Amino acid sequence: VAWEAQDWEAAERCYSNLLVGIDAPEGRQVCTAADGSAYRCGRSAAKALRDLTWNREVSCDVVSTDRYDRALGRCRAGNTDLNLEMVRRGWAVAYRGGSGEFSQAESEARAAKRGLWQGLFDRPQDWRRLNAAKAGAGETGSPKD
Repeated sequence: VAWEAQDWEAAERCYSNLLVGIDAPEGRQVCTAADGSAYRCGRSAAKALRDLTWNREVSCDVVSTDRYDRALGRCRAGNTDLNLEMVRRGWAVAYRGGSGEFSQAESEARAAKRGLWQGLFDRPQDWRRLNAAKAGAGETGSPKD
């Protein structure tokens, strides 16, 4: 699959071909910046991906599917490996339970305090689990009996 990335829709195609081996924050996810302020880190991650793909031909090789039958791919914008670069820049983390291929890039981003690592955040997988539990608990946020 290849396309010219010139708008949000094109960048979001990378998300529809989930970037295999990495996990990025959800669009609604809020994180804490180094100065203690809250920011929409999911949107920041999406912008980082858009910036990496803007006006560049993007291609994705589907390597497998997830348990929901969504495509998992390795994507490139020109010569840039998008999966690796998102982790290097700190806007995604290595997927837990994955191959470990992106662990070194994650460690380097954490040490340099890039992207998500400049402040505090829940790993995307943990954030999804927590928010699914809250949604099931109703507005109070307390578990249902």
